[in-house]
Parts: sequence; C-alpha cells; structure tokens
Amino acid sequence: MKTNQYRADIDGLRALAVLSVLLFHLGIARFSGGFLGVDIFFVISGFLITRLIRNEVLKTGRFSFSNFYTRRAKRLFPALFFTLCICFVVAYFLFSPQHLQRFGGALVYSLVSLSNFYFWRESGYFDTDADLKPLLHTWSLSVEEQFYLVWPIVLLILLASGRRFLTPVFILIAGLFSILLNIVFADGKIAVLERFSPTVASWFSDGASNIFYLAPFRVYEFGIGALLVWLIRFQPNDKRWLEPLFLFGLAMMVWPIITYTEDAPLTLFNTLLACIGAALAIYSGTAKYSARMFNNPLAVGVGLISYSLYLIHWPIIVFYKYYKFDDLTPIERGIIFAAAIIVAIFMYRFIEQPFRRGAALKNYSRSRIGLTYMSLALAAIVMASNVWANKGWPWRFPAPESQVLQAQFQKDRSEFVAYMERAALYPTRFSTEDKLKILVIGDSQAKDFIHIIENLDTFEELDIAFLRTRNACQSLVGVKYESIEKRIRKPWVDRCRRYYEEFDAATPVLRQADVIVFTGSWISWGAQYFNLTTKYVRRHNLAAKIFVIGPKTQGFDGIAFAGRYGMLSAEEKIKRYRPYALEVSAYIEETLNNDPLIDRYVSVYDILCGANEREHCIAFTPDGGMIMFDNNHLTPTGTKFLYDQLEAQGFWEDFRPN
Repeated sequence: MKTNQYRADIDGLRALAVLSVLLFHLGIARFSGGFLGVDIFFVISGFLITRLIRNEVLKTGRFSFSNFYTRRAKRLFPALFFTLCICFVVAYFLFSPQHLQRFGGALVYSLVSLSNFYFWRESGYFDTDADLKPLLHTWSLSVEEQFYLVWPIVLLILLASGRRFLTPVFILIAGLFSILLNIVFADGKIAVLERFSPTVASWFSDGASNIFYLAPFRVYEFGIGALLVWLIRFQPNDKRWLEPLFLFGLAMMVWPIITYTEDAPLTLFNTLLACIGAALAIYSGTAKYSARMFNNPLAVGVGLISYSLYLIHWPIIVFYKYYKFDDLTPIERGIIFAAAIIVAIFMYRFIEQPFRRGAALKNYSRSRIGLTYMSLALAAIVMASNVWANKGWPWRFPAPESQVLQAQFQKDRSEFVAYMERAALYPTRFSTEDKLKILVIGDSQAKDFIHIIENLDTFEELDIAFLRTRNACQSLVGVKYESIEKRIRKPWVDRCRRYYEEFDAATPVLRQADVIVFTGSWISWGAQYFNLTTKYVRRHNLAAKIFVIGPKTQGFDGIAFAGRYGMLSAEEKIKRYRPYALEVSAYIEETLNNDPLIDRYVSVYDILCGANEREHCIAFTPDGGMIMFDNNHLTPTGTKFLYDQLEAQGFWEDFRPN
C-alpha cells in the first residue's frame, strides 16, 4: 500500500477491535460482546484489501498475484509462526497427552489456513472447552486467509469487465446472500440438505457453529468493508458532517460490545450493527475533531501491534488458566493484560517489522521467501502431525503411575463415547407388562443416569423408557411450548418444539410408569417452570414416584484436571467451582427441592462436594478413578461411584421390584 494511502485512524480502529477481544477473553463483564472485535477486523480487511487490488488494477491494468501473496506472507506468517512455535514449546511441557494431541491437530490446520474447519468440526457434542484450546483464535486468521485466496481472483475478473458498477453490485449481492445464509442457518432450516444428504445435514445442524466458523457466513462483513472503496468517494462536501457520522459509527460498534449478555443471545442485528459502525468510522475517519479518538499516538500505537497482540493474548490466557486451573482474579487479569501488551510490542518490533519491511529478507527474492516460509511450515506440520498421530506423546510422562493414568483416560474416553451412543437406543415406550417401569426424562444427563441404573443387581427386571430432550430445551413435560419459546436460544427453537410435541404424545407412558426420573443440564428458567411439570404428571399418575436428579456441572474439564493434577493423592481436594456455577446451582437446587410433589431430590453436589461445604469437590474416587470425562458427563468409573453413593443412601429401594 502506498504511503499516501495510510490512514492512522484505521490503526486506531484496529486498537478498539483488538482491545475489545482481549478484554472479552479476560472475562471483563463490561466487554461481554468484545468478540465482535473480530467482525470489525473483517470489515477493515475487506476495505484495505479491496482498495489495494482495485487501485493496482486501475493504475497498471493488471494485478501481480506473486507480489500480493508475498506481501501477505511477509505480513502474516512470521508473527504467526513465532506464536505457534512458542505455543508448541509451552504445550509440550504443560499439556496432558490428550490436550497435546488436540493441539497438534489444531497446529497442522492453522499452518494450512484451515483451522476454522478444524474447530468447526470439533464444536459438536464432544467439544473440548475453549479454555483448553490455545490456537482457537486462529480460526479468524484462516477465514481471512481464505478471503485473501479467493477475493483477488474475483475482483480481477469483475474489474476486467470494464463495467463500472458491476463490481460493487456483485459485492452487494454476495453480501446479501451471506446475510440470507445467516438467517436460514440460525433458524436451523436445513431441510434441503437433509433431503440431499442426512450426513452432510448433520454437519450443519449446529447453526451457531456454522455462522461462527465458516467463511461464507462472514462474506457480508468483508463485503461491507469492500463496498466502502466505492462509497467513500461520495463524502459530503461539508466535512463537518463527518463529525456526527464518526461518533454515530463509534456508538454503533461500542453498544453491542458492552450490552451483549448470555441471557440475550447474539443476533445478526448485533453483528451488523458493529460492522456498519466500523464502516461508518472508516468512511468518516478523516473527520477533523472526533476522529482524534482513533488517530492519536496511543490508539495508533496499539493498532500497530494489534496483529501480534491478537496472536499472543489468547495463548497466554489459556496456558495460565490451564496451569492455575481456576478463574482469574482481577490482579491476574491486569498482569496478563500487561504481559500481552509487552510481548506484542516485542513481536512487532523484532518479528513483524524486520520481515515485513524487508530488513530481515532484503537479500531474498520472492521465490526464496516463499520457499523459506513453505519449508518452515512443512517442518512444523511434520512435527505437529507426529504429535497428533502419536496420542500427544505420552512418553513425556515417564512415571509408571502417570502411564497407568493416561491409559485409563484413553479407556474411559472410548467407553464414554460408546455408552453415550448405547443409551440413545433405549425405547420411548414400555415393552412389557410384568416388569417395574422406569421412565427417564432428560438430555445427555439422563443417559448418564441410565448407565448408573445399569449397575443395579435387578437391572434385568426393569423396563426402562427414555424420553429425550436437549439441554437448551430443558426437561419439562406438560408445559405450553409457547410460554417458554422466548427462553430458548434461536437455533434450538424448531428442535425444541419437536421435543415438546413428542412429550405431549407421551401421556400413556406417563400413566404407566412406576418411577419417573427427571434429570438434565438444569438452568434457572427450567427450574422456574418445573412445578408445572410435576402438576401435569400428578394429573395423569398419582401413584408413581417422582425423582429429580440435580445438576452436576463442574467448573473444570475432567481430562484436563487429570492431566494437571492426576498425580495428587486420592484425598487431595482442589477448589474448582466457578462462582457463577455455584450461584446458579444453589438457586436451582432450592427451587427443585422445594417442590412438594417431588418424592425425592438428589443433589449430586452433596455427594461430590459435601452437603455443607461446596468450595472443594472431589475429581477422583478414593481408589484414584476419574469421575468426570468432561465438565458434566460421568466416566464409567464415575457412574459406578455415584451408584455406590446412592446405594449407601438407600436410594435404589424404589428401583427394585417387590
């Protein structure tokens, strides 16, 4: 880009974007929508790259792909490669084999600009917590690099047509189509895909993941920036109009960043608001007074290091939290913030600038630069692939106890996957007349409970029916769906409606049941409506025993905990619960336990954490077995442990035929 095209205000806009992301990842409540900083980056990239390509084509009549991709490589690869190398070294010493194996896969995909696909495919049922993925943020780099791969070709074809308005019209249409994709997939309307291929449709069943990770759903963000290249020429003659436009654009960006909450899920409107606000800020960024918020030395300085800061901040947070295994304190957040800034300055000064401005590569031709980068990337890919293929190099833990522990994790994982799939095969109706009838209602937590029941010595004498739901829908029966629809996140609305229709048709099963067990990933609004469920059940079955199994979500991932603390003594108890989980679970337990129509409420937290003290909870059985696979699903060892604990409480007497 030519020097006279440089705009300091755009670096200031980068500062807003990267600081929003950083503060969001640090858990600063006021920046709960800070992830929208990534969307702002996409708008900036759409504007700058489109302007660069258009200007070169109009000035020279051609476009040099080799120059373009060499500049991109010099701009992006050195800092990225440095970050990946540092992360590999830290992960080698810190991560358990399972997490190093996942890291190896992510590293391979990051180097070939496909990490968005890697994390998209991981975002399903058995996803690992984001706090255990130091390269998770590279998904956005992959989306941007995919944009760099396709966009120059598309623009060159359109600009070569000689038709003045063809290019902006195409960009507008492509952006509108991308918005349409967001709307369709957000509602889960993938019937066409289901008819074409159920397997392919299953890949896209999680609309939120599709929209988040895949490039077609982000085209409109790049398109908004790209359209600015044509629109910015139509600035008002009276430059004073730029002042309110800039402030309005700033407000449009900041508002969704500071007002987003998990109770008000992110919508396309929020993202569009931030993106259009970024476009307005770029459009009016030459305003004389208001734009000083972006073109001042401090904002520009942060903007200049924004790429390195974006790369390094998330690994620092992940590795520190993995090592500490607890929430960050305010002091720790401040230290991490400062550390990220310092490391980013170092990377900008000694990694980015020397390679980007040519000092480190002044004697290299474009072909030699490309060959050097490809050789480094290939070497890293070979190393990471070896880690990935060899189960995270478990030989890093030579102690016999550690080897036994790692083998147990592998066994528990494979068994966990198998038994979760097996639980889904239980029928939705009772099959016999002469057995004790147990009806289990719930999500994947209900599958956990079914496998606890399988430990019963009289299990073969039971007739078990299973009514499935999902955690987003809650384990409620006899509740008018219209009354709770507003509580359900948009991607789940249609699927939850189907679950509730199945529940409405299940009245005969309710009447036949001798024991009815409700369990699930309880959230506060589900607990609020549960009294309607018990009243509905009692209208159809006065004799059945009603049991409710409380929440058991941990504030940690079981495998990660074992990898970090597996060698502690069996009696060691580590503080693991997050304050939010404690607060919510206490409310849920109180609400469910006080329902007079419930025969028995089972608090899993009482078993794992003690009835009175909930700050310290066990992660292993007394003989060293791991209880939780992830943060809320039991290992086979854990199911047997909870069965024994409930047996000691006399819980299973009602599950044994007379």
